[in-house]
Amino acid sequence: MADYSDILVEPRPPAIIITLNRPQALNSITPTMLGELAQAITRAGQDTAISAVIVTGAGEKAWSAGVDIKGIAGGAGESIADRRANVAWDVLDAIDACPVPVIAAVNGFCITGGLELATACDMILASERARFADTHARWGLTATWGGTQRLPRIVGKHKAMELMFLCDMVDAQEALRIGLVNKVVPHARLLEEALAWAGKLAEHSRHSISSQKALILRGQALPLGEAHAMARRESPGQAPDARKRLESFVKGTWDKGKALGKQ
Repeated sequence: MADYSDILVEPRPPAIIITLNRPQALNSITPTMLGELAQAITRAGQDTAISAVIVTGAGEKAWSAGVDIKGIAGGAGESIADRRANVAWDVLDAIDACPVPVIAAVNGFCITGGLELATACDMILASERARFADTHARWGLTATWGGTQRLPRIVGKHKAMELMFLCDMVDAQEALRIGLVNKVVPHARLLEEALAWAGKLAEHSRHSISSQKALILRGQALPLGEAHAMARRESPGQAPDARKRLESFVKGTWDKGKALGKQ
């Protein structure tokens, strides 16, 4: 693995854990962090031995509190913001292109730019201590990393407008209720649960998961009728490992308990 300054990368088979590593600044986002994150996610996706990429935050307080407001307010703010916006899209593209699910394991504050990054991930697992907010409007900013389009697709138009216009903080349970996160777990078990998800993903077909992820993402950009036509036209149907999996079921060698997600 490469050496990075603003993130940590740790192989934890069957996953790779990427940690946003600026705890002294609540893991606030820098252009360096974004560049490293895009590179690390791309490299992780090339590892055929993994089933998931897990992104979490260092320290006990934050997943990411967003961009460094002080950096924008003092000095070359516009050029800094523009640079972040450009390299942030490299991260978003890397997440979309990653053949395995990218899981945001949110351990604390997930605010503004941090929220945009988290909602770009494929699934969000939240600690009970997690807190979410979009505060662009508070600072006279506008979301430039896809938040104005992604958040309404996740929580609905009215709730997205409430969050983005009022800038209120929501706790983990409220985030679960509105569909912003997939699951809330005790803080001490956050990474354990994320790795358990990676383990479940590893039981299933990487080919199938990858193709379904791509179809879901492409379909979201199309009207429903066009999305159906695209899926019908481009779905691979059986993955390369489908025959082996089906035959093992017929022969009785398939672990039905694991196949059904039972413990």
